[in-house]
Amino acid sequence: MDGQSFSSNEKLVLNFGTRKNIYQPMSSYFANNLKSIRGTYYLVSNSPINLESLITKFEQFYQTPKEDLLNNSVTQVFSVINLYLIGFLALGILSFIIYFLMKLLIPINNLENYGIKKILGYSRYHLFVEPSLLELLCYLCTTAVINLYFLLGNSYFPKNFWVHLILTQAGILLLMIFIETIIIRIFSKQTLNDVLKGHTPHLKFFLPIIAATKIICTIVIGFLIFQYGALQIQLIESKNNMEKVADISDYVFVDNFNLTQEGQAVYGVGENFLNNALTELYDKSIQMNQHIFFANLEEIVSDKMHFDQYPIDKDFNFISMNQQYLTEHFPEIGKQLNQISSNKIQLLTTKEYFDAIGLENMENIVGFFSVKDIQNPNPVTAEDIQVTIVESEKPIDIYGNRVNSKPWIIHISNNSSDMLLMEQRLIANTGPNSVVKFKNNPLNSNELKAVLDSYDHLVSFKFTNYQEFFKGLIDNYNQYQEVEIVLLLILIGLGFITTIGLITVSNNIRKRELAINSLLGYKLVDQYQLEIILYLIIHAILLIVLVSFNSHTLLPSLIYSICDLGVLFLWAFAKRKVSINKLIKSG
Repeated sequence: MDGQSFSSNEKLVLNFGTRKNIYQPMSSYFANNLKSIRGTYYLVSNSPINLESLITKFEQFYQTPKEDLLNNSVTQVFSVINLYLIGFLALGILSFIIYFLMKLLIPINNLENYGIKKILGYSRYHLFVEPSLLELLCYLCTTAVINLYFLLGNSYFPKNFWVHLILTQAGILLLMIFIETIIIRIFSKQTLNDVLKGHTPHLKFFLPIIAATKIICTIVIGFLIFQYGALQIQLIESKNNMEKVADISDYVFVDNFNLTQEGQAVYGVGENFLNNALTELYDKSIQMNQHIFFANLEEIVSDKMHFDQYPIDKDFNFISMNQQYLTEHFPEIGKQLNQISSNKIQLLTTKEYFDAIGLENMENIVGFFSVKDIQNPNPVTAEDIQVTIVESEKPIDIYGNRVNSKPWIIHISNNSSDMLLMEQRLIANTGPNSVVKFKNNPLNSNELKAVLDSYDHLVSFKFTNYQEFFKGLIDNYNQYQEVEIVLLLILIGLGFITTIGLITVSNNIRKRELAINSLLGYKLVDQYQLEIILYLIIHAILLIVLVSFNSHTLLPSLIYSICDLGVLFLWAFAKRKVSINKLIKSG
């Protein structure tokens, strides 16, 4: 972010209800010709916020068109739950298409039976709908049981329960159709070819058996699928550990904060979030490898009260603090700073903490300051660092007894430029996805402190633990990226629709040819070779496209393609009654 974009006198006035509160960008923090600072800003207010007015003020202050300010990033379009429902909706639609095509697109050599029933007075309802009533009841019962187990067992309730119920039922439809074909093959003498031609087994107990088996299988499989899905959602949202935050009525979240010298900006403005709002966006910012900044709109007037905490070591807390802030809130320490040299990097700690940290960690601190940056091209040596042992009657208690759980070292920053250098050194040492920062005035804001305290279970100030905890979370979350999933479903859907469409058109325009070939003894699969080849090509293209976009989608798409092609080969094999080797050689 270029310092010339701001002047020290510029202020942004935001209207919150009947009060006027001033938000002034920390100009000196963005000084020294630094071109950009990228991060996620969480702006928290305990007053009603006029989002339209806020956007207008941003537009005027940053000289950026409103259309650009409202240009949300793709990852903000869907929540995890919405993505969950969209996936089931897409699978359900595809399943219904396949199911009804199987029921309605009957091969030509079975049209005679339906014609005779039609002449005898059977209605279309009796021919096509009535046989499926038991199926429909089976779907609904199975889905209800799975959803109730999922909800009650995991204490999680989707916003649209009935929509969720219907979409889930549609999602397991394809699985139940597959189970049905297997049962028909086991309990009757008919082949899969007979089943596809519309014949039904002549067994009185067949329908109850297939219904009971389908319910049992789908419930067992559904338990496993939904239990895994619940685990993923709980990891992402940390719902079971999230504490309720009182007196916070509204949030404004400004995502992907990135201002340049030209004044370009991209903002994403959220809606009203309750208990899980900070958690969801926190996980998103971690996944996007962004920094995190907390700012209270009511209280930030300048960078006078400035405080950063960097979790750079598993054994102690490293605190970078404005000297004025330290003097005002910890006067007994401030009185001991008379002999500090202004030409050296100043570190403060107590003798107890100094002994606890040890020489090895102090060498790590020296190495931490030795990173070359744009304002300090020369590496820092031990002679450039001055460690002052101070006495403190009370611990450094900034975030509600969270800091004093480990020994602390305070870095005295004379201005905001020092703060920025600290940030650069931290990024250079640990990488951008390991930064946990809080910029706020917590001692004068009970509301913001409540939010941060409730966040304690997510943020570990021990760098090693922080990295290990979120590594698994990031890996799991990357597999559920909205764009990748939507792309996967679209491509798979196109493959299904193309294949079914080719078969349908082939049946409709080649009736005479199919009838002649049937009399000559040709199986239907002999005339579907082109469709099968095209189906294989579609899946090959699907895998190539998915791999080129993101490697995370390779495994699920590969498993899907193998299973789908396996069913296709089994279907063709059952019809032709030849070995798999001959089937492959004959196309």
